[in-house]
Amino acid sequence: MTTKICTKPFEWLEVFNQPEGELYLCCSGWLPKSIGNIHNHDAKTLWHSAVASDIRQSVIDGSFRYCSAEFCPYLAEPNAPESPIKYVDDIQLAEYQLAVNQPELFMSAPKTINCAYDRSCNLACPSCRDEVMQASSHERQAYDALIGRVLDVFADDLGTLYVTGSGDPFASRHYWQLLTSDIVSRYPKLSYRLHTNAILFTETRWQKIASLHPKIELIEVSIDGGTASSYEQNRYPAKWAVLLERMAFVARIRRQLPHIVLKINCVVQANNWRDMKALVALAKSWGVDILKFSKINNWGTYSPAEYQRVCVHQTDHPDNAAFMAMLGDPVFSQPMIMLDDFTTNAQPQLIATDCV
Repeated sequence: MTTKICTKPFEWLEVFNQPEGELYLCCSGWLPKSIGNIHNHDAKTLWHSAVASDIRQSVIDGSFRYCSAEFCPYLAEPNAPESPIKYVDDIQLAEYQLAVNQPELFMSAPKTINCAYDRSCNLACPSCRDEVMQASSHERQAYDALIGRVLDVFADDLGTLYVTGSGDPFASRHYWQLLTSDIVSRYPKLSYRLHTNAILFTETRWQKIASLHPKIELIEVSIDGGTASSYEQNRYPAKWAVLLERMAFVARIRRQLPHIVLKINCVVQANNWRDMKALVALAKSWGVDILKFSKINNWGTYSPAEYQRVCVHQTDHPDNAAFMAMLGDPVFSQPMIMLDDFTTNAQPQLIATDCV
């Protein structure tokens, strides 16, 4: 007998910023129940807490009661690339149940720690924020202490550090300092996942983190357009020509270091859905492993009327019928393509983070 479960709350720890230091077992937009704040308890205590066990129980008993099914793409498409939804046999299920019932003994350290607390970024993408952000010196000092406390408590059994689920690792002064520090010698077991808009991803910066290269598992680039027009509207103030130059360099890295997975994200909206096939062609030319198309969410940057205007997956949007018909094109059936469930009509207003 097999049972469908979600493994993510057993493997993922997200460090969030509203309030600072709040911890989650998934993307906070998909599973919005926190397990507590690191300023009140250390991360390992919260990882093993009764609240954490209750959340994990909800993803193995089939209720998924804390999950936002309308936002999580994996509940809609459990076989999608990177999906944490698994079918387990009775023996495996019993092992997960032991981790729920006796976490101090059977719950291993998180496989991924997602840094989603510093929103510093060089872009002001309308789907995410309405201004370019940079943390103050005081905030960066707090962030340095925050991530140190998380990493230190799991130092003997660290997995992957995901930088970043909130901003850009090359634009954030805090994240850049972290990546260029002695982090490799301090945490030799740690591997890395870089999520960036790529505009500051230059060869000079890449060489400054040379010690990380063998330990980088994945490079993830957010590109919300397949032409200059849509891209420059959606990734302001980035320029399409610069992106193409940067992606040519990232593609070269992918060829030289085949252990690194290359993933592209695209938030689909009214001004770029017609570019989706063009982006597929570009992704193939770059050697991309995964191309994820996501429906646009409202992170608080749109009024309801503005969101309705950009939200092409809504059935009452004037382009919806043509958009849905286009998704039937065989080009979107390729193994590299990951599509959200674009039939969902919910209009969320969530706290900004990059859900992956």
